[in-house]
Parts: sequence; structure tokens; C-alpha cells
Amino acid sequence: MIHTAIVDRIVRAAGLLSAAGWLCMTGCFFEPRDAEPPGGGGGTSEPAKSPEEVTEKLVTAFETFHRPQYELLLAGDFRFVPDRSDSSDLADAGHTPFEEPWGLVKEEDVFSRIQSCFNNSQTKMGTMDLEYTGNPIATDSSVTGYSTYESDYDLTVYYVTLVSPSREDSVLFNGSMKLFIRYESNDGTYRIYRWEDFRKGALRSWGFYKGEVAASLSYCPD
Repeated sequence: MIHTAIVDRIVRAAGLLSAAGWLCMTGCFFEPRDAEPPGGGGGTSEPAKSPEEVTEKLVTAFETFHRPQYELLLAGDFRFVPDRSDSSDLADAGHTPFEEPWGLVKEEDVFSRIQSCFNNSQTKMGTMDLEYTGNPIATDSSVTGYSTYESDYDLTVYYVTLVSPSREDSVLFNGSMKLFIRYESNDGTYRIYRWEDFRKGALRSWGFYKGEVAASLSYCPD
């Protein structure tokens, strides 16, 4: 049985008509629908005009699996830096997704893979909930144009399978992040040029999961 709480969350993120109508689409017919167009995700995409907007729009981009919005928040020289323990654990398992510099192209590819897993109109529909926790620390320099944002985070993927028997589920990631944000004078926007991820506690970090995705492991749950 599918409970409406998770469906309501997905409906709000996707901008669908109603939870009841969506449930009928998924629970009554179970008919495959056309796949989302490449780079899917709903809504319009807008660049960030301040460091604060970067963190706000990051939440929105994750919530709607909106790749165009996500890409607008990343600089051309973007680098993702995982926790060393995550790199070691993946390497011990025979996978080295972090061996080369993790740049913009790889980040976009991984985001697309995650999107195709959890936001596929034929198998699963979902949403990602990024919550900044703890006591975030932000530094902002209008003189240099460089800012940082440090925070613990909980990142939860809520999803509903569309293949009978339908079910709801979620996947939780936990850790700490440090975002390095830069003012781009050529277009007046703010973008993330470096993202450092740190493991925190026993749960998998977002960085470890992205490493699994990059290594093409079994990252998409059945």
C-alpha cells in the first residue's frame, strides 16, 4: 500500500495535479508513460545572484531533480572533493571513481544517472530532500568575490516504484559539506567552484553514493 505522505512530497516537487490523481496513474493503471526528456526536472532555471541564493537554489534543484538549475550553480572549473575514507572504501572494493579530478562533466553525468533512477516515469518517481543541519557557517567577501558555506546535511531520496506491486521507500545520506562559491563577473552570477564532502557517523555520505554511481555499481534500488 502506498501512503500519501511521500506521494504528497513528490507531487509538490513535480508540480503534478493532485496526490489522488497521481496515485490513480501509478496504482490503478501501471501503464508505462513516455520517459522524461534529457535533463528533465520541472520548472524554470535561474542563476544565483548571491551566495545565499546558491544554497537555496541547490535545495530546489535537488528537490525537483532539475538538472538545468543544478548546472547553473556550478562553475566551469568545478571540482568535487570526497572524503578520503570514502575514496579508500571504494578503492578497497576495486573501484576508483575518484582517481581522476572530479570536474563539471563528471558531476553532470552522475546527477543525470541519479535522475534517471529516481525520476523515471516508467519505473520510479521521487524527490530529493536536502536539509542543512547543525550550525551552518557562512563567510562572504564582497571585496574578493569569494565565499564559503559549511554545514552538516541530511539528504533523503523519497521515491515510489511504479511497477506493481507499488511501494514507497527512501534512501538517507548524511555528512558535512563545504561549498566554495565565487562571483562570476562576466555574467553577474554566483557559482560553486569547489565542493568538499566529509563523512559523518555511520550513514553513507553523499560523496560515497556519488562514487558508487560513478563506478556504475548497483546504485539504483530494486
